[in-house]
Amino acid sequence: MRAARIADGAGPGAPLPPLAGADTAGAVGATRTVSWGGREASASPTASDDTPHYFPGGRVRGRPVPAGWYSERWWSAADTPEGWSDDAAGYFDTLLAGLPGVPYDGDDFERGHGVDPGVRNPT
Repeated sequence: MRAARIADGAGPGAPLPPLAGADTAGAVGATRTVSWGGREASASPTASDDTPHYFPGGRVRGRPVPAGWYSERWWSAADTPEGWSDDAAGYFDTLLAGLPGVPYDGDDFERGHGVDPGVRNPT
């Protein structure tokens, strides 16, 4: 709801509780557009026509997804019985590694950066 309000230029409203892992998932700190798999993929700290999909930051099936606005809901594919695709770490590295606010790379993403090692990591 807050993302929709922000995208519409309204005030964000009351804060929502953070998702699990939001404290270690980071946040997109700069706009980047890359070519991946024959398509353009973008990430940004702000909403735009190119980045209409928001993720509040947290873990999806054990892996971190930084808070930010994206050109596609790339994390939603992991919410299927198959889980993360084989190329998810490569996609992450290409689009997000090295951006300000994202202090880990595709290898760390694949390992579930920020997950408590005492907790089973469902991947």
